[in-house]
Amino acid sequence: MRKLLFIISVFIICVSCAPATFAEQAYSDEKCSEWAYYYIKDAESPLYNIMPQEMYGGDFTASVTRQEFCGLVYNTVGYMNGVTNISDEIGKSTPIYPKFSGKTSPFEDTNSEYILALYESGIIKGKTEKTFCPSDYLTREETALIISRAAQYCNLKKLPYKLPFNDTYSLTDESSDAIKSVCGMGIMNGTGENHFSPSETLSKEQAAAIAMRLINCIAHHSEINSELSCYFNLMQMWIEDKDGNVIFMLPMYWTTYDYRIDYGYSSWNFFEHNKKTVIAVFGSDAPQTEAHTELYELPSGNKMLELPRNAGYFLSITEDGKYIITYDVTKPAEYGSWGETVYGVYDFNGAEILPPIYSRDELHKAGYIDAVKAFSHNQNYVAGKVGFS
Repeated sequence: MRKLLFIISVFIICVSCAPATFAEQAYSDEKCSEWAYYYIKDAESPLYNIMPQEMYGGDFTASVTRQEFCGLVYNTVGYMNGVTNISDEIGKSTPIYPKFSGKTSPFEDTNSEYILALYESGIIKGKTEKTFCPSDYLTREETALIISRAAQYCNLKKLPYKLPFNDTYSLTDESSDAIKSVCGMGIMNGTGENHFSPSETLSKEQAAAIAMRLINCIAHHSEINSELSCYFNLMQMWIEDKDGNVIFMLPMYWTTYDYRIDYGYSSWNFFEHNKKTVIAVFGSDAPQTEAHTELYELPSGNKMLELPRNAGYFLSITEDGKYIITYDVTKPAEYGSWGETVYGVYDFNGAEILPPIYSRDELHKAGYIDAVKAFSHNQNYVAGKVGFS
């Protein structure tokens, strides 16, 4: 295994739109639930532009038809292919839509080019060999099947997930696998009380939310070493081995759309310790993970330790590999000013050596760091040494 030379740091910042009253936000010709407003706004925006014209306006709490959903999926897949094939930055896309060959429609009840393009791409199927039933309302089971195939078409990773639902046992293997996929990726959820409610119809606002979550499953990638790679999107973070197997996974803290505001992780670092690759994961602003660091060994995924909740954020380890350096930012003296960055020291049993109240000068004098210079927490650090530069 190639020696890991740098600690790799990743920081995710999820920015949501500025708050306003729902009455001020809602479009005059559209009705939607408060939770769905920003999903719909983004889907209709010039940036994403995935909302089909036939879904504009009206009541978004109403059920979506199979044809309307196909228009939404067609636009979403086109947007995603433009991003994944052209740019690494979500938000910039030259859409690449599924192509329709021009063959005669196999369905007697539709000649829609986007329905036929999705059909030829393997993303949708008819209700029978000769009927698509475009005006029928879409069920949650059908939604999971279509979105799972769309994710596969866009080469998204399907993440492990155990079905917790007690109303999916009678479904086909294909439907069960699709529900596992979309729930594992964070695109769909249950309806409560261990139910997925596969036969319930999907609303237009739920369809818009699912489309935007699918877009946010586009993953970024970084190599940890020759054996392991890290992938993350706004929904999940996971580690794959060289064969593409997912060996470690954590949920991301995602405030956009208020989708996941109570738990999840926002940052992580990789380093080598005792000839083993280690990941330090921690959160920011999420109640369950705020200033909370956990360390796991890779590739086993075994948890090494959990630092006290007041320990601050992981920064690096000392040159001798005996201690963990953490940092935190004190509350600013006045609104609009920056707080002071302070540091602490912990051993690999999680025991506190120094609480995070000391300056870098003090840690340098105590022998825990080898240099005292201005630095950025977003830079790379030499493994096994805290070298500020």
